[in-house]
Amino acid sequence: MTSVTRFDLLNFWLREPIDVNPVNVAAFPTVKRLILIPRDTQVQAYTPPGEKPGVAFVELDGTGNELHETAESFMEWVCWLLSLAELRHVHYWGSYFYERRPTDAWQRRSSSWALTIVKGEMPTVLGGRRIHEGTATYWQIPRFISKGLAKFSDPNFATSDFLLTLHLFLDSLPHGQLGEFRFVKKWIPFEKLVNEHSEADGSIYVFGKKDSQEFSSLREKLAIMIKEDPIVATHAGAAEALLRQLSALERAPIKILAGKFLNRWGVPHDQEDIDDMVRMRNRIFHYAETSATAKNVRELSDQLDKILKVVLCRYLEWDCQRELEERYSRPWNEPLPAYVNLTPNLENEFAAEGLGIMEAEDGSLSAECHGTVRWNRERIEATLRATERDRWNVPGLFGKNKHVKLSLATDDGILYLHGAKVMHIEMPAGRFKIVAVRVRHQKVDEA
Repeated sequence: MTSVTRFDLLNFWLREPIDVNPVNVAAFPTVKRLILIPRDTQVQAYTPPGEKPGVAFVELDGTGNELHETAESFMEWVCWLLSLAELRHVHYWGSYFYERRPTDAWQRRSSSWALTIVKGEMPTVLGGRRIHEGTATYWQIPRFISKGLAKFSDPNFATSDFLLTLHLFLDSLPHGQLGEFRFVKKWIPFEKLVNEHSEADGSIYVFGKKDSQEFSSLREKLAIMIKEDPIVATHAGAAEALLRQLSALERAPIKILAGKFLNRWGVPHDQEDIDDMVRMRNRIFHYAETSATAKNVRELSDQLDKILKVVLCRYLEWDCQRELEERYSRPWNEPLPAYVNLTPNLENEFAAEGLGIMEAEDGSLSAECHGTVRWNRERIEATLRATERDRWNVPGLFGKNKHVKLSLATDDGILYLHGAKVMHIEMPAGRFKIVAVRVRHQKVDEA
């Protein structure tokens, strides 16, 4: 039996459907197919009137509510890859899990919404046509995603390094910030990548690997010679200055490390640009200086932008420069499955009310309560009132570092709030407000 989860994407715009079929990812064996489609696209009559917000459908083999969580974990990976392809933060807010019944009808079994504040960004348009600024044109997305998913599934792939660099890089792209600030936000992940890879390769160190005994022994001998030298002794502070320079010799300068790092990854670059970037980095980091003209720092920032983009693609074994030269080819195969017509309630504001239980994560305290939960992509709040019996337990659930769990029985299911915190209490009435990071709704008939 088949299941499917629908995701409402943010900051991802499409002109026509994209079909990744089949999806072969060892980490997600139940995921069979991924379809990205413009919102409001119908199966029977599709025309491309222009770009629309994207919707994703993840098809899975099997049934059971645990597959909803599987689809969400898989979609996190896809969103990271789309963010790199588009050079903007792509995420999802709502997800809706359906199971196919024996009658071939689709039944929604659970829904989930996350608190997702993402700055909306529209594609760049010039003369009525979109200017693609990313790393993979949309008709190459199936191949790009397949390569990325394969790398993420590799246990030897440095996923955390990749994601940290990607998020810092994306944060540096929006305009409206000081040029020096944007440059620094790009340089930090770049330097972090260079240092981490140099630590994994002892040949890049001047005296072997970091903290090697070889260099420590040599430094001790040289330190004695410096302190005993009669000329050094006659100049105040000379010994300390020389010892600092000696310690700096343990590693090669960042501009040498960066050059070797980029050469090893086959990333095109100009060493003079790297030298200029390091000088700009030192002026900003060490002396809080700004460039003489905005043009200089902007040009260096643009060069660093190109380098980081290519480095991230090299991680995924994707040659973005060569791929961008490929001609258009239709990225989807007809016919699309009928489930792409599944359209849940897409109102901007959701609300539910009922009777439930709020409890501490460690189970030490609980309070029976009733009230209303309201949520949208920027806010998840509950206004509740404890029953007479449990109202005095509420103060014990309040605290800056305390998270609580809330389950609320509604007319058509059970509502769960994850990562909730009590923010305000009115005593002795027992009224309180909480905020949460996720809402999950499961249908009543779900066993």
